[in-house]
Amino acid sequence: MWLDELDELRDVLRRRINDHYAALAGSESTVRYALVNPLLTALGWDLEDPSRVRTEYRVDQFPQKDGKLTLGFLDYVLMQDQQRLLVVEAKALGKPLDDERVDQCIRYCHRYGPGHFVVTNGRQWQGYYLFAQGGTSENQDFVFDMDDSPTMDLLWLWPGNFRTDRRARPVPKPRREVSEEQTAIAPSLPSAQPSAATTSGVPLSDVNYEPGMSNPRRLIFPDGKTKDVTKSWASVQPATAEWLIDDGYVKGLPLRNRQGTYLLHKEPKKKTGKPFRKDSAREVRKNHWIDMNFGPKGHLTKAMELLESCEVDPATVYLELT
Repeated sequence: MWLDELDELRDVLRRRINDHYAALAGSESTVRYALVNPLLTALGWDLEDPSRVRTEYRVDQFPQKDGKLTLGFLDYVLMQDQQRLLVVEAKALGKPLDDERVDQCIRYCHRYGPGHFVVTNGRQWQGYYLFAQGGTSENQDFVFDMDDSPTMDLLWLWPGNFRTDRRARPVPKPRREVSEEQTAIAPSLPSAQPSAATTSGVPLSDVNYEPGMSNPRRLIFPDGKTKDVTKSWASVQPATAEWLIDDGYVKGLPLRNRQGTYLLHKEPKKKTGKPFRKDSAREVRKNHWIDMNFGPKGHLTKAMELLESCEVDPATVYLELT
């Protein structure tokens, strides 16, 4: 069973920390080779493949606290299809995980991507989702201690949890149980397990509306927030717009789809300047308007277009039905 193997590796790493504390406390590179590399490898990152993992990644425009840009390096950049998924910064054993170097890396990731960052001293691990609202404490998405955290929590670091959309949050923390069927399918890698709430819905991209089907009940977004949509299918589009605005995904108006059609407007007017019908104009947030003149399928389509225009995969948003 994969988790048993991960537990065994964890025991090995704990003994290594105890037996070689002085060497690990005095050398960041020793922590990387003795503690970080084995764990990342066990979780499915191929450290021997330069297309998947880059170490000592050179950054020509590394942001400083004063806003100036200089040359810098990132310890690990974990990738897929040439897209950066996760940055990992390693520190010597016992070193704090909240110093200026970490702040620099977080500023880099927030500015240039990816949207996820991890810092570790080999014993403690902290992960950040950089598009959560608020400061660093609100951005913190993952905490693990080699001595007393559940092994299952390490699945936050599994490659399958990260998507090339840098704003997409990792899959929610897995449930504690892993079924025999799941481990039989993928004995060497964990299956990403959404939360119980997420699995009760259908990915928005898979919803095919047909007349007479069940009514919607609520939307579940990648950050775990939910929106009730019990009024009708027409609630799906405005609820999606509200979440995108409230979570800071909307950076400017008008918001357009790939074809250039306006999705979110500064005022209740179409792209041509013609006003919306009075009964179809909806101000979802102050000075943020949508056109409600659609049927159920149209509202689903517009909700997915809103998500895609903000680089959120509709497959990461779930819709529960009544």
